[in-house]
Amino acid sequence: MFAFSKKLELKDPREGDPVFFKLNGRTISHVGVYLRKKVFVHASTSRGVMLSSVDEAYFSKFFFCAGRPKDS
Repeated sequence: MFAFSKKLELKDPREGDPVFFKLNGRTISHVGVYLRKKVFVHASTSRGVMLSSVDEAYFSKFFFCAGRPKDS
């Protein structure tokens, strides 16, 4: 998914765009779907499907970029 996405900064995503995180430092290891106002939906292995903000300390630390299909 990441390889086929046009990379976007956090100020540019639209509803439905994927947001990518590098939790392990080097590779994309977590993906969510952007909703609005920096909120995204994602799945956690311990808590299930949940809503979070990219502004939360944990996610802001590991945020890499948002994406959009290259043909959009």
